[in-house]
Amino acid sequence: MDNDSRYKDHQVTSYFLLVLLLIAKVSSKCLFSTAPIYLPHLDCEKFCQCINDGQVVVQSCPSILRWNVQPETCDWPANVQCSTN
Repeated sequence: MDNDSRYKDHQVTSYFLLVLLLIAKVSSKCLFSTAPIYLPHLDCEKFCQCINDGQVVVQSCPSILRWNVQPETCDWPANVQCSTN
């Protein structure tokens, strides 16, 4: 296996671990929620919504908008701090 292949495998593994950590974080916050909770997603055009039974639903912002953690709404990219802006 050459260095490029190992690097790509490392990137895939790192991304997979980040996704798992996000799922665990979101799930733990959603588990005991009795009201909707909104959390950021790895993709800035999306956000996670916890609903009453602890279920996590991934939602998308309307076209060209990005998820803004404060005030928990979809917003113009210029108002959002995100690596994909």
